[in-house]
Amino acid sequence: VEGLKAGLEAIRLDDRNAYSHYGLAIISVYSGAFEQAARAAERAIELSHSFALGYLVLGMARLYSGNAAGAISPLQQGLKLSPHDPQNFVWHDLLALALLFAGQPETARDEALKALKIRPSWRTTLEVLAACHTALGEIQAAKSYAEIGRAHVSTPSHTDISRMPSSA
Repeated sequence: VEGLKAGLEAIRLDDRNAYSHYGLAIISVYSGAFEQAARAAERAIELSHSFALGYLVLGMARLYSGNAAGAISPLQQGLKLSPHDPQNFVWHDLLALALLFAGQPETARDEALKALKIRPSWRTTLEVLAACHTALGEIQAAKSYAEIGRAHVSTPSHTDISRMPSSA
């Protein structure tokens, strides 16, 4: 609640600042207010068409609300606008999940491999790769990634794919 209040206050103080709207968007995603998150992200993009974080959080809001297909384009655009951000492993993971849930497991696997190159021991990426390989019927590869992921159990997982909306 405090975060949402702070995000709204930032916009009140400077409605023309894309970062203000991004702040509200990211807080809204983590608060489960996906429609508000999408509106704030869209406003950030409207204010700055080259604002990568706006596209990325729009994709995140859509994915978490169950609109996997609608998440793909903004996530791709955000990664295109900021291809060298060291945090891109998170966005590649989310794009991989969007692609997987949209019925594109091979492309999803390729995207997750991009995340793995950036952060080789990130548990979430290993989990996403296991899910992609399972969807592709590559059970041995899926088991391998799952085992590696269990070995990195101390690494926090930023996305629990078992908690994703079933309509994704």
